Amino acid sequence: MNIELDYKKCYDEAAEVIRNTGTMILATSENNRVTARNMSFVFDGTWLYFQTDVNFLKTEQIRSNPNVAVAFSNYQIEGVAEELGRQLPDTGSIFLALFKEKHPGSYERYSLLPGETVFRIKPAMITIWKYIDGEPYRDFISIAAEKAWRTKYGE
Repeated sequence: MNIELDYKKCYDEAAEVIRNTGTMILATSENNRVTARNMSFVFDGTWLYFQTDVNFLKTEQIRSNPNVAVAFSNYQIEGVAEELGRQLPDTGSIFLALFKEKHPGSYERYSLLPGETVFRIKPAMITIWKYIDGEPYRDFISIAAEKAWRTKYGE
């Protein structure tokens, strides 16, 4: 049985957790091959951003199939990735400003390398496992539908 929840409240609470989480697992796939890896992310309240090398497998996979998943702790985020290309300082890049603040070591080490590219992910669905009074639940936040609901696991 679904229990309807307040979408804005659920989204705002989830967004705050996502904003405060720096490292997440990114899953990508192409031709029935699924891969996953830890990545440094930033979140601006709407988009999740990360950078990577243009020659890495994840870049090839996303270019072929932009449907991705991101996971950390008890959160899973499904979305569609979009390549923004190389981001340079002094261009007003939201990504670089957030990345420099949240991941200063990675910013210094990687952001100015010529082979870097930036992706952003528009979350479509957020699923969160929760325990309420010792009972397992899953909260679902559908961004496209602007709806949120809870189900008790096993029902």
